[in-house]
Amino acid sequence: MRVLLIFFSLFILTSSYKHSFKGPLSNLIASAGFPSCIIGCSSNLLEELDDVFVQPFSTPLFERICKSYRTSRSCVTASPKCLLNSELYDDLTSGIRYACNDEYEAFRSFLPCIKVFVTEKRESLDGDCESTCRLNDSLTDLMMSKPVQLSIIRGSNGIDILKHAGTTCKSLSCYLKCIRRDFNKYCGSSGSKVVEMVVRPLDVLSRQIRDNSNNIDSIFRNAIPSDCRQFVIPKLLDEIRFDEDFLAKMRILLATRMRQQISSNYVEGEKIIKELLLPKVKRDEPRNHGWDLVAITYMFLMISILLLNVVALFAVLWWCCKSAAEDKAARHLADNTMDVKFSLDSESSN
Repeated sequence: MRVLLIFFSLFILTSSYKHSFKGPLSNLIASAGFPSCIIGCSSNLLEELDDVFVQPFSTPLFERICKSYRTSRSCVTASPKCLLNSELYDDLTSGIRYACNDEYEAFRSFLPCIKVFVTEKRESLDGDCESTCRLNDSLTDLMMSKPVQLSIIRGSNGIDILKHAGTTCKSLSCYLKCIRRDFNKYCGSSGSKVVEMVVRPLDVLSRQIRDNSNNIDSIFRNAIPSDCRQFVIPKLLDEIRFDEDFLAKMRILLATRMRQQISSNYVEGEKIIKELLLPKVKRDEPRNHGWDLVAITYMFLMISILLLNVVALFAVLWWCCKSAAEDKAARHLADNTMDVKFSLDSESSN
C-alpha cells in the first residue's frame, strides 16, 4: 500500500494541471488515503505547488515553496501522531528536498533563465512540450472520467483511480523528456535537475518495489497500468531522467571502472601474496643482517644453478632408467624370437 501511495502522489504533487481543477484535486488527495496529519501539515505547501502551474516558476515562488516545505516538515516531525508517518512524508517530498536543500543554489541560479525561456523562446520552437505531449488534456480526461468521478463520490481508495492513469503516465513521460531536452539546451543542466526533482519520489518507489520483490507481479498486474511501469522500473526511469548520450557515456564509464576494479583487485592480490611470501626487509637492511648485496646476488645464482643441476640429474636418471627398460625389453623380445626359431629348426630336421 505504501508504495502505491507514493506512486499516486505523482499526479497530485508534480503533474501540470489548471487552477480550475484545484477542487477535484483536493478530493483526489483525500481519496488517496494519505494520513490526515500529513495533509494538515502540507496544506500550505500544496497551495504553493498549485501556484507553480498558474504562474511562471520564478525565484520568489521557489523560495516560498522551500519555506513552506521546511515549515511542513517541522510540523510533521513535531507531532507525535505525524511522526509515525514521517518516513512516508520524506518519500513523497524527496524531490522537493532535493531542490530546496541539495541543489538550492543551483535552482536559484537557473530559474531566471527558465522564466525567460518559457515566456519568450518557447514560442520560437516548432512545438512546445504541452502541445506535443498533451499532459493537461490527459490529466483533465483522467479527473473527469466517469470511473474517477465515481471513485471520488464513493470516497474509494486512490488505487482505483491509478488503474485508469495509463494515458496520463504516457503523457507525463513525454512531457518530462521534452522539458529536460529544452531546458538543458537553453539553460545548462537545468532540465536534468528539474526532472530529477519530479522523479525522485518515483526512484524511492522503485527501491520500495525492489525491496518487496515478492509482491512485484501482483502490484504490476492489479494496480499499475502498463504505461505507468516505466516510472517504477529503474532502467526505464533512467531513460526519463537522462538523455541517450549521457546514458551511453555512463555505460562506457561503468565498463571502464569495472575493468579497472578487476585489474586493481588482481594487482592488489599479487601485492598481498608477495607480502606474505617474501620477508619484510627494506632495501637498506641487508647489510644490517650481515648480508652484502653482492653476496645475496651470488647466493641467488648458486641456488639457481644447484636447482638446475638437480633437475638435470633427475632428467639423466629418468633417461637412463628408460633406456635400460627399453634394452631389457629388446633383449627379451630377441630371446623369444631365437627360441621360436630354434623350435622351428628342430621340428624341420626331425
